[in-house]
Amino acid sequence: MASDTARLRAIISVAGEIAATRLDPAAIVELVRARAVELTGADAGEIELAGPAGAAGAAQEGPPGHAASEMAVPLRHRDATVGVLRVSAAAPGAFHPDDRETLNLLS
Repeated sequence: MASDTARLRAIISVAGEIAATRLDPAAIVELVRARAVELTGADAGEIELAGPAGAAGAAQEGPPGHAASEMAVPLRHRDATVGVLRVSAAAPGAFHPDDRETLNLLS
């Protein structure tokens, strides 16, 4: 687990990376997913977006298989929940309470 200062610096740097995507939605989704996996030490990550009329889009990457640990937070835009950010790991007890805070800050 990274120090609090290093974790916060990494989260703050995501804002600059998002700006560099020129606000391309697909690039932003992939960036947030990748950073969530990296910063939590997860084996896999997924973002599931709820779209109009129940349509959904997702970005995911990671090894297939059984996840013994999983953590998810809602993705919010303004006052609406627009999806879910989820990370998983094969090892039981893989996540620390700080990882939930990290996901909340990324979402």
